[in-house]
Amino acid sequence: MAELSVRSVLVTGANRGLGLGLVQHFLRMPKPPQWIFAGCRDPKGQRAQVRLGWRQWLNWGIGGLSARGRLEQGGLLQVSGDSVRHLGHRAAGLRQHESSCAWDVWRELCYLVIESSPSIGFRAAGAQCEVHGRAGMEPEQCWLFLGKAESLHSPSSLSLPTQCPLFQELQNLASKHPNIIIIPLEVANPASIKAAAAQVGEHLGGSGLNILINNAGIVKLNALDAETLEDMSEVYTTNTIGPLLMGQAFLPLLKKAAQGSPGSGLSCSRAAMVNISSIVGSISSSFGWEKMHVTSYRCSKAALNMLSKCQSLAYKEHGILCVALHPGWVQTDMGSAGGETELQNLASKHPNIIIIPLEVANPASIKAAAAKVGEHLGGSGLNLLINNAGILKVNTLDAETLEDMREIFTTNTIGPLLMGQAFLPLLKKAAQGSPGSGLSCSRAAIINLSSQGGSISSLLTWEIAQAPSYRCSKAALNMLSKCQSLAYKEHGILCVALHPGWVQTDMGRSLGLPPPVTLDDSVQGMLKVLSSISEKETGAFLDWEGKVIPW
Repeated sequence: MAELSVRSVLVTGANRGLGLGLVQHFLRMPKPPQWIFAGCRDPKGQRAQVRLGWRQWLNWGIGGLSARGRLEQGGLLQVSGDSVRHLGHRAAGLRQHESSCAWDVWRELCYLVIESSPSIGFRAAGAQCEVHGRAGMEPEQCWLFLGKAESLHSPSSLSLPTQCPLFQELQNLASKHPNIIIIPLEVANPASIKAAAAQVGEHLGGSGLNILINNAGIVKLNALDAETLEDMSEVYTTNTIGPLLMGQAFLPLLKKAAQGSPGSGLSCSRAAMVNISSIVGSISSSFGWEKMHVTSYRCSKAALNMLSKCQSLAYKEHGILCVALHPGWVQTDMGSAGGETELQNLASKHPNIIIIPLEVANPASIKAAAAKVGEHLGGSGLNLLINNAGILKVNTLDAETLEDMREIFTTNTIGPLLMGQAFLPLLKKAAQGSPGSGLSCSRAAIINLSSQGGSISSLLTWEIAQAPSYRCSKAALNMLSKCQSLAYKEHGILCVALHPGWVQTDMGRSLGLPPPVTLDDSVQGMLKVLSSISEKETGAFLDWEGKVIPW
């Protein structure tokens, strides 16, 4: 096997876990890169704190290791064990901007469980916790204190480290190895990315960047029913939009590297984008679902896989190799006004049509819609929820923006998530009130209208319209559909992703070519499919003719 030889590499999230490990291994190469750019949000470690919701007990397991500690009245928590160095901060809705030492351990479903202990008498409303971890000490320790609970000691009474040791480790490496350049970089901030690209370009001079490794990411350990618009947006912004923006910003430097390298084949020694993904982003495997749902993370990684495919198609002509890479289970820490008028005319003629005001990107609107539907149904349930609302922007890969990616993901993926959560009680009621035990649309079902454009393996109509934001949102919707099928099967609810075909609608025509499928043919076909699917199809990705579409 040929030895990897590169002149320059950029690793995001390089101050901890997998990113830090990559930097260390590049240094150990027989011929280390001349430039190792280590991107991290806070090079000076001033954010080396984790903000949790207030809890008293911590339990976590990393790679089979476990540790347990109890918060005493003084606010000090001491825990021995190797797992402390991998303390992750993405559990229980932790805020990324309060990032601490290492979150990477959660990348592959290592988990942190936070419980409440009635034996501790503090239940101060709005209390906040901060955790500080120290690595490489025996015994290792973790300090936890409440910053707003008056019954506890103030933070000043505790001896706390001023910087996170994992940031210090990167700084120590950089002080000894002049080829390591620490780059301030927030991958969810376009301005920060632009500044980082400029800084890297200055260091490289007239040469290019050989490898861009998009490693930075976050995870929130939420059950499906606990996912929120905010969490879904935050995780998607960092894990999927971040790598998109990084690819756009560093494309000129990657092109320059490819143009300056001998040969014409694609390789990491020439120019490459490597997106660190995860097996939990595989829709077909549903890896680790029984242990942890982490739906926002799964959807973001399924979308990242689609982005990697889009990048590979768009950047191949520039000599840039693009892949999604699963690192293993690592011990590291869319409608128009005319349509509305037609709908109103239908409702005026058919009293069984009830028009419900609904904005699927607005949680309050969804909640109000669920309440109104419930009022109309009385004591009965809702048999069929069809998540059809969606939007499309026909952008090229290089023209995609954070705003467009986020807007489309919010409507096309988060909307169906929130709809499923809000209407779950009505769907459960329908399932419970229906005879038999099998799954069917006649009993209770969630149908998410997806698109073959969200199939990573087929990538329908790429040559006609790239539309990465739409494709990523639909790949993520496919993952959501799979998650829903696993979570709601026990309630008797069937869940599928359904491709309606390239239909002659406003959206279908927006691609510039006449769509081949009429609206009537699509709807009739889908209704026929819905009448026939059962338990064996739950979690599947089907088209309007009932054919299985590869993920």
